[in-house]
This record gives sequence, C-alpha cells and structure tokens, in this order.
Amino acid sequence: MSEECNIETIEIKSFRGIKNEKIDFRGKSFVLCGPNGTGKSSITQAFEYLFTGKIASLKKIQGLNHDKSLVHKGDSKDDLLVKATINGHNIERSFKDGFKYDEELEELVDDFKNGSFILNRKKLLSFIESRPGKRYEEITNLISFEKYDSIEKTLKQCHDGFKKEVENKDEEIEEIYNEISISYECEKEDIYDKINLILKKNNISPIDENSDLKTFLKENKILEPHNLFKIDISKLNSKYLKLLNDYEDITLEELKSTNKLLSILTNSKEYILSENSLKCPVCESDIETEKVLKNIEPKIEEIKTDLKFLDNWKDEMNQLISELNNLNYELNSFNTINPQYKLEYDFNNFIEDLTAFREFDKKLSEMDKDLLTSMNDEVNYLKEKYESNNEELNKTLDNIFKLNEINDIKEDLIDLKKEFDVSKTIYELFRDMKKEEIENILTEIKDFTSKYYNFIHDEDDIINPDMSLTRSSSLTLSLFFDGESTDPRSYSSEGHIDSLGLCIFLAFARVFNKYNFMILDDIISTVDLEHKEQVIRLFFEFFGDYNFLITTHNKLWYEQLGRLASSHHRRQDFIFTEILYWDKKEGPIFSRKFTKKEYIETYIKLNDTYAAGNAIRRYLEFILHDICLINGIPLPLKKHYTVDDYYKKVEAYFNEILENTTIKKEYDKVFQELNNTLYMGNLLSHNNEANYDLSIKEIIKFKEAVFAFEKAFKCNKHKSNYLKFDKKRKIAVCQKNSCNRILKFNF
Repeated sequence: MSEECNIETIEIKSFRGIKNEKIDFRGKSFVLCGPNGTGKSSITQAFEYLFTGKIASLKKIQGLNHDKSLVHKGDSKDDLLVKATINGHNIERSFKDGFKYDEELEELVDDFKNGSFILNRKKLLSFIESRPGKRYEEITNLISFEKYDSIEKTLKQCHDGFKKEVENKDEEIEEIYNEISISYECEKEDIYDKINLILKKNNISPIDENSDLKTFLKENKILEPHNLFKIDISKLNSKYLKLLNDYEDITLEELKSTNKLLSILTNSKEYILSENSLKCPVCESDIETEKVLKNIEPKIEEIKTDLKFLDNWKDEMNQLISELNNLNYELNSFNTINPQYKLEYDFNNFIEDLTAFREFDKKLSEMDKDLLTSMNDEVNYLKEKYESNNEELNKTLDNIFKLNEINDIKEDLIDLKKEFDVSKTIYELFRDMKKEEIENILTEIKDFTSKYYNFIHDEDDIINPDMSLTRSSSLTLSLFFDGESTDPRSYSSEGHIDSLGLCIFLAFARVFNKYNFMILDDIISTVDLEHKEQVIRLFFEFFGDYNFLITTHNKLWYEQLGRLASSHHRRQDFIFTEILYWDKKEGPIFSRKFTKKEYIETYIKLNDTYAAGNAIRRYLEFILHDICLINGIPLPLKKHYTVDDYYKKVEAYFNEILENTTIKKEYDKVFQELNNTLYMGNLLSHNNEANYDLSIKEIIKFKEAVFAFEKAFKCNKHKSNYLKFDKKRKIAVCQKNSCNRILKFNF
C-alpha cells in the first residue's frame, strides 16, 4: 500500500510560462485540459523543479542557459518561487532562498528527488526508442539503481586495474627474457645453459631457475665495477695542483705581519671607542679621535678582504683532503678484493703532508706533485684491462642481474595475482548479484507491464510485452505479434508504443514509488479513442489509491475521464479544470469545468438549437453506456456505438426484466417520452435542412426527456450513481457501498 501524498496547494511565481498562480488541489486528483502552448507543462515542470532543482529536458539542450530558461520572461531570478503544501507541511524552492522543506517531508523528498513520479511523452518514448544500453540507464534512473551501477563500475575499474598490472608485469618479464635471449642469440629455455657455460670458464658455480640469485651475487662479490674505477682521479689531481699554485701567491711572513696589523688596528679601534680617549695609547700624543677612526676602518676592511682569499684556499684544501680520504678508502678496498692487481701507494703519508701544508707546516718544495698523476695512469690501465678481460663475464653478470630482476617481479606477481583474484571474485559476485536483483525487479515490472498493457489492448493482435537484461547494463523490449516476439517498433503503431511506455512507467511506479502521486503530462496524444478510454479504466482498476496530476490537450479524452470518474463513483476525488488561453504577461487563464448539463443549459440560453441538440444526444450516449456497463447489458462487438445501438439494447433489456412488475408502467412512461423526442438527436447528428426547423422549445422537450430518463435509473440519494437491477432478488440497488437505498419491484 502506497503512502499518502496529498497535494493541498501549489504556488508558482515567475516560473516558465506562469507569472503568478496558486492552484488548490485539496488532496484530490487534478485534471487539466488546454490547447498546446497554454502552460500545462509549466505546471508539471514546477513540480519537477520543486523536488529536483532542474528540468531534465532543458538540461539536455546544448547551448541553453538552464537557470535563465526557468524564469518567466521579464522577471528576475529572485522573483522565481515554487511552493507547495503536502500532507499539511510546506516545501519550497527558489533561487533566492534555496530549497527548504519541513522535516516531516524528508522521506517524500528522498523518494521524489529523481523526478521518477513524472511522465511526459519525451520520457515515455525514451523507454522504447533508446538503444538497449541507454534504455537500461533511463529505467535504472527511475528506481535510483544508478548507485549500484556506480559501485559495479568502481569494482570493475579495480578489477581491470589489477588485471592490467598483472599483464604489465608479465610483459615486463617477457621483455627481459627477450633481451637476454637476444644477447646470447638463443631461445628462452637455453638461457641458463649459456650463462653456466661462461660461469664455468671463470671458475664460478652454476645457477638454475631455483637459485637464490641475491645470495649468489653476494657470495661471488659480483656486483658491478669497483668504486675506485668510478673516481675521476685526474680531476682530483687538477684540483691539487691548482691549490699548490695558489700557495705561491701567499708568503708566510707577509701573512703573519698582516695578521698582526689587523690585530693592532682592531684593538686600537676598540680602545678609542671604549675609553673615549683623545690621546694615542702608544705615544700619548694628542689625536683627533674621529679622524683616526675614519682612517682605521678602511684599513681593517682591506686586510679582511686579503685574508678572505686565504680562508677560501683553506676551505678548498679541506674539501680536497676529504676526497683524498675517500680515494684512500676505495684504494684499500680494491687492494683487498683484488690482490692480483694490488696498487702500491702510500696515501696515508700523502694526506698527512697535505694537512701539514694546509697549516703552513710543510714547504711547497716538500710536496709530491706526481703521486696522483701516476696513480691515475695505473688505475685507468687496470680499468681497461678489467673491462677487457671480463667483457663476456660482465655481460653474463648483467644478465644474472636481469634474471634476479625477473625473480623480484615474480615475487611481486604472487601478491598482485592474489589481489587480482580477490578483486575478480568480488566484482563478479557483485555483478551477478546485481544482475539477479535487477532480473527479479524486471520480472515484477514485466508482470505489471504485461497486465496493464493487455488490459488496454485486450482484443489486439500485439500483446504480451516483455523485457530482458541481455548484458549487465543492456535492456531489450519486445511485443508478441503474429506468433513471435519482436521489437515494439517493428509493427506497432504510435499508440501501441505510447501505451507500452505508459505501462512500463506505471509498473515502475507501482513497484518503486513509495508515495501515491503521479504526474502524467499529455501522454495519450497518439492513442486512439477506444484505447484512451481503456487507459482511464486502467487508472480506476489498478490505481484507485493514487492521486494524479493529468494534463491533456485532447478535449474528448478529458470528457471521457470525467464521465468514467462518475461511473466509477470517483467524481468527488477529481478536480477538472480547463485552460482557456495563455496570456504573455499573466500566463495560463483557467476556466471552471462545466458539467455536461451546464453546457446543455448554456446552449439553450444562447438559443443554439444545433449545439444544444448535439450536446443532449452525446449526453444520452453517456447515460446509456453507463446503464449498460452497470447492468451487464451485452453489446455487439464493434469499436464505436451510436445512440440507437445503446438504446435498443437498453429498451429490450428492461422490457424483459420489468415485465409484469409493479414499476413497469412508470418506466414505460419514461421510455415513451424519450421515444417521442429521440428523432431530434438523430436529426441533429446529420447535415439535414430539417435541423433548422427545430425550435428551442422542441430541444427543451428533448432535454427534459433525457434528464427524466437519467433520473429514473439513478439513486435518489447519490445522484451520480446508477442503479443495478437484480431480477432474481427483485430489487434495484445503488452501487455506492454506504448507500442503503433499495428500489423494490414485485410481480
């Protein structure tokens, strides 16, 4: 059972084609009839904007300013307001104050926020005419299922990501194997044989696919060329010789005197400033303090500049000593690892001499200027010899490094494949569960759709709509025609397609819309008259607990809906309103819905015999139709009926059922009065000159006979309800459950 959604009022200001309108729904279904272009859709769109903040159809128009198109022409965005009262609570939306609603409406807002309670022909056709993937998207939007698609998409991205990583790792391994194979000009399976052949020549133990290559490389000290070969000794030598040359620009005695002079000047300046003395501290002669200080300061700065050169020289010397210590460490390491190539150099003494030289405790003539040159030549020779003697082995060692890299990648692959397997399992499980859930939903939707569609097209050749999920996000539709299932667009008319779309929407509403309110915006334009009536009957048969906002430009269907609402005892649940025209400034201009009797009286007042006579004849058709419907009077199989078709059947039926009863004379009189005037209805239905000879008095007589006939078959208490005559029980009863009026007739 759906929850109540009683729309009490909606207030629309400066929205689309509406300037300022307040519509009183009074918790009833609201039916609005008006020509195209008179603002019907502006009212339905006001509900869509109220709950969703947008008009979906406008959002899809490229180059259109959505927000600007919502505002009534000539007004500003601050003027726009849509406000409704629902179940006694308020909800409103505007550009100025945003979206506000009473907390009691929160569940309703959540249920309506995707706009799935609104159907127009554009949305209706999108169900049918879209591609299967787009159709799936349209329908899942109706049931807010897109969040599950989003989860599935995320899981698939994760699954695909792991899959791609695994593929990349496998490709990386194959690329490395390919590099090694090319270097040996052999197949992948022969790589280890080629490597072991070279290892054997170099007295190194063999390896296989199960070898711990990290341990192997470590034990055999097979890493890469020694760090000694990486040091540019020639650059160190150039730096060393430069520092020796710079030393020639420095004389020790001059340096000492310069330091002493700096000390004297600095101390003199401090003494004069601290003692504020006017005499020389050495000879006690009178001095001009300011003049002396002015001469001292430039001399101090000049001496400091000279000493800065010495400081820089010492810094460079310290850096060189540090680099030579590193060279000495790598030299000792090399000699230990490669005793066959031992380099005989006393680097410790050389560094000690350089340290003493830095402090001016060693003379320039005592420094060895050839040591680094000699060492550089010998190291370069060994490097060339090492590389030449070990070229084949180096290539093999390089390939062993690559095999070790492959082993590292394979270790990563073990964890990666576990993660991939987990992601695959989760993704496939969720996908299958989602598909199963959607299929269960579709089964329910399909059952409702088929029931509704077959109700509308009970005697048609195109029946039994079906829908199926062909992939995880692809939905196909079909109808059964001429013994086979086919695409709805293959043989179906526009009316079949429109009614199929309507039935799908109604099925989704029945299953998913929590609240009993739907908007149907001009959705039966292409459906033929007979099926239009069946659509109305469908509403009363299956959606009696729902309230609707229905718009239509079809006046006949509008009248059909009103008549059938009466025959189903639902007239009091509907408000029928017409739009007369649309005004550029004010928007839609509404008219009160006249009853058929009021239209007849209006034509009579206007002395329009032709219009009045036609209206009376049509009214009689409605009366006879409802009497047949209530009393089960069978009619011949045909699509359209005239007054004669109905009247002859009704007259024959009641002549038989009331034969020899106490009320037969009363009903004979009613039939006789109608018989006497019925010719006017037939006469006015055709282009006949005699039409113009009928007077308004004769038309009034025809009207009174029809009204009296209607009264005879209706409940005196409930004027809108027809009586059902029961021959066996000898009674006629009102069809309203709460009515206890019974008309008895005896034999």
